[in-house]
Amino acid sequence: MTATTRPSSASQPTTTTATAMASLNIAATTTSTLVALDANLADLPVLLAGLSPGVEALLVPADADAIALISAALQASGATRLALVAHGAPGQVFLGDGGLDADLLAKRGVELRQWGVEQIDL
Repeated sequence: MTATTRPSSASQPTTTTATAMASLNIAATTTSTLVALDANLADLPVLLAGLSPGVEALLVPADADAIALISAALQASGATRLALVAHGAPGQVFLGDGGLDADLLAKRGVELRQWGVEQIDL
């Protein structure tokens, strides 16, 4: 497993979006799956340890633009599958600085279409 790490952890203050994007450490080789995880998940170490070999992990701080981070990570990794691991509520996934909902996805549709992934798992 190759995990992308950020300067912050779930127990430390989150970083700004710019700092988080600058710290992307995706392997130069193409991976098939990118897993974007809420950096504040309680069992984050357990989740990271359970990732299959070759799966890239992206930790998304609470103050980060999740779509921008995922876009950069997908471009760097070449992943064709994306999994999101976060808490949520009906119609919303709590990931990044405002969560993901239908309104945000509609507003950022052009960027999302550039992801080029074959599958997204929630």
